[in-house]
Amino acid sequence: QSVSGLGNAFAGGSATAEDASTIFFNPAGMTYLPGRQIVLGVQAIRPSIQFNNGGSTTLNGAQALTGGNGGDAGSWGYVPNLYASFELSPTVWLDLGVNAPFGLKTDYESGWVGRYQALESDLKTVNINAAVAFKVNDKISLAAGLSAQKADVTLSKAVDFGTICYGTTPQAVCNGLGITPQKKDGFQELSASDWGYGFNLGALFQISPDMRIGATYRSRINYTLSGTSTFSGVPTVFSSSSRFQNSNATANLTVPDAASLS
Repeated sequence: QSVSGLGNAFAGGSATAEDASTIFFNPAGMTYLPGRQIVLGVQAIRPSIQFNNGGSTTLNGAQALTGGNGGDAGSWGYVPNLYASFELSPTVWLDLGVNAPFGLKTDYESGWVGRYQALESDLKTVNINAAVAFKVNDKISLAAGLSAQKADVTLSKAVDFGTICYGTTPQAVCNGLGITPQKKDGFQELSASDWGYGFNLGALFQISPDMRIGATYRSRINYTLSGTSTFSGVPTVFSSSSRFQNSNATANLTVPDAASLS
């Protein structure tokens, strides 16, 4: 969430107050930034996610799942951040921060062995945080902020209509229609989003000219995600089934709170 913080491995993050990115780590640090300041940055992240089947077995002679290991499910991700700090008076500061505190993405090859569990799983958040800081005296600074955070989620997987057909329809009929296990895959995608709201608090104590202590708290944020569930590649024999109709989708999501002392 900060270029300068990353360079220091975030050591002392709640107390350093090096630049306007302090709004994320401790907004009280703004009282150490004279005038106006704007900081922006972007981090490029490239995870590598590999799956290897280490000897799975089937139950009671069931047909084994076909497919490979899914390739590298990781991909490039770009995490931007922007912060602006404004000194309104010798004792009052305002700050605005925009960043992406939570996120995750995996994207497996379409024919991999785990395709009925997951293909793409993608969570993105954008956090807009406004804060105000007060310099109580030369020893104590206090701050509070509000966050509006948007979450977007996409989950997709393959659907084994062949096995479903075998479980609901005489096998001879399924064979005649060419709908056999693992040979007639469809696709389901869930996509949903929501805005959530939270707060952050901070305090800085200048113990001596060479030492200060920072304490901060950022609240959890609760979401009620809403969106759609959509199907594609549904065989005609299932086209009227309520199980495979596009519909609304909802889910609850909570991102955690955090406390820090530096």
